[in-house]
Amino acid sequence: MNKNELLKVMIVDDEEMIRRGLRAIVDWKEYGYTVCCDAADGEDGYQKALVYQPDLIITDIKMPIADGLQMMTKLRENCFETEFILLTGYAEFEYAQKALQLGAKSYILKPIDEEELVKTLIEAREEILQRRKENFHNKYFSISMEQVITKLVYGAVDEEFIDAANAVYGFQLPWKRYQLVLLEQTKNQETDEKVLDLLKDFTKNNIGFVFSLNNHFVVLTKDVIFEQGKMRLLEDLNGKLRKLPGYTQPMVVSRPLKELEQINQAYYAASYFIEHQFIFPYEEIVLIDEVGNPYAQGKISNANQREQLDYRKIAEGLCVAVCGNDLTGISSLLENLGNKCVESGYDLEQIRIRYVSTYVSVMYLLKIQSEEIFKQEGMVDVVILQISRLSHLQSINSFFLDKLSQIAQKLNSNQQGNVIRKMKEYIEANYNSDLTLKNLSKIFHYNVAYFGKLFKSNTGMSYNDYVTSVRMEKAKELLNQGEKVYKVANQVGYQDLDYFNMKFKKYFNALPSDFHKDNNK
Repeated sequence: MNKNELLKVMIVDDEEMIRRGLRAIVDWKEYGYTVCCDAADGEDGYQKALVYQPDLIITDIKMPIADGLQMMTKLRENCFETEFILLTGYAEFEYAQKALQLGAKSYILKPIDEEELVKTLIEAREEILQRRKENFHNKYFSISMEQVITKLVYGAVDEEFIDAANAVYGFQLPWKRYQLVLLEQTKNQETDEKVLDLLKDFTKNNIGFVFSLNNHFVVLTKDVIFEQGKMRLLEDLNGKLRKLPGYTQPMVVSRPLKELEQINQAYYAASYFIEHQFIFPYEEIVLIDEVGNPYAQGKISNANQREQLDYRKIAEGLCVAVCGNDLTGISSLLENLGNKCVESGYDLEQIRIRYVSTYVSVMYLLKIQSEEIFKQEGMVDVVILQISRLSHLQSINSFFLDKLSQIAQKLNSNQQGNVIRKMKEYIEANYNSDLTLKNLSKIFHYNVAYFGKLFKSNTGMSYNDYVTSVRMEKAKELLNQGEKVYKVANQVGYQDLDYFNMKFKKYFNALPSDFHKDNNK
C-alpha cells in the first residue's frame, strides 16, 4: 500500500478531441495519476477496464454501442471498486443522477472546467487511498505475529503481505540477511517451556523472532549468527540448553540467506535433517545446506569446511555421473569416497553414515531430473537397513555402486527413450530442413559428440544414416506420385541434384530417373 503510487486513470468518450484534450489539460502526475488507456465507447471501456484495472474512470454518459451507465453497471456486477467521474451536458442530467446511484464519485458538466476537474481528482484520490487503507486493515490487522512468521517460513508471502507485516509489527522487511535456527520439541511440557523461555531471551535484543511450528521451535534471525565473530551468542545459548535435565536435541542452523524466498527452503532442509539425524554423526550445533546435509558441525574450522566441501563435491559428481549413465565415473567417485573415509579415520558405523548421507544428497539432486525415481529410490530407511548388515567397506561400496548404477540405467532409459522419440518425430516432420547433427544437438540441448552416440545406441544406426533413410523413403513416395526428380530432390532437402542422385542410387540401387520411368510405364 504505497501512498506515492500513481493511480491509473481510463478516459472514455466517443469524441477523440475530448479524449486528447483531457490527456493534455491536466498534469496527471502532479496530482498522483497516470492515464493508462482511453476508450471510444462503453463496451470498449468495459473490455479495457478488465485488462488495465484502472483506479478511476472518467467517462462520457451518452455514447454509441454502449453508454457510460451500461459500462458502469457491468463493471459493478463484476465487483469492480473503480471510482467514476461522469462527463455530462445539461440535457443528460437525469442520466447523471442514475450514475450517482450506481456509485459514481461525481459528475462534471461540459464544457469541462479545469479547476473543477482538478478539485474532483484530488478528492477522488483521497477516497481511493482511504478505501484501500480500510480494505488493507480489514484483511491483515487481525493476523497474529506467529501467523506472519509462519507465512514467511512457508513462502506464502507477496509484496502486500510484507507491507502488512511492516505496518502491523514493524518487521522492517526485507532484512539485509536471514538465518533460521530449528530445534525439535521434547514433548515434555516443562522442558519445552524452559527451552522457549531461553529462546525468547536469546531474541529479546531485536535479534529476531521465535515461535512454534510442527513440533519445532523456530528462530528467524535478522542477521547471520553462525559465523566467525558471532559464534559466542549461539554457544552461550547452547550451553544454557544443555543444562536443562535430559535435553539432547541438536540445534540446527541454516546457511546464511540473502532472500526472503530462501527461508522456506531453509526450513524444509532443517526439518529434513531433524527427521533423518540418525544417519549423521551427533553434534550439538549443526549448520546445514539446502538439502538438509551438515556441511559444518560444531565450531567452524577451515579444515572441517574443506573436508565437508570434498564430500559435497563427490555427491555432486555422482549426480552428474548418474545423469550421464557414466558407470565408470560412479565407480571411481565411490572409491574416492571410501578413501576419504579411511583418511578421516572413520570407524565402520561412521563409514555407513557417510555413504548414506552422500546417497541422500545424490537423491535430492536427482529429484530435479526425475520425481518418480526420487520416490522409488529415495527410501533412506530401507537403504540403512540393508547396509546395516554389511561389515566391510568393500561390500558397502559395492552395494552403492549397484544401487546408483541401476538408477543411472533406469533414469537414462526413461529419458533417452523420450528424447530419441522426439528427435525422430522432428526429423520426420522437417526432413527438407538443414538437419545437420550440430543443428539438431542445439535444438535438443545436447553435446554434439554425445548426441551422435546416444542416437546410435538407441536406434542401431548413425544419425546421418537415419536422416538419409527418412529422406529417401519420402523421395520414393513423391516419385510414386509422379513428381519430377529435380522437384523431389528439393522437397526432401537436397539442393544439389547430382548429390541426391548419388544418395538415392546408393540407398535403392537405382537412379531416381529410372525409378520415375518404371512408375510411369
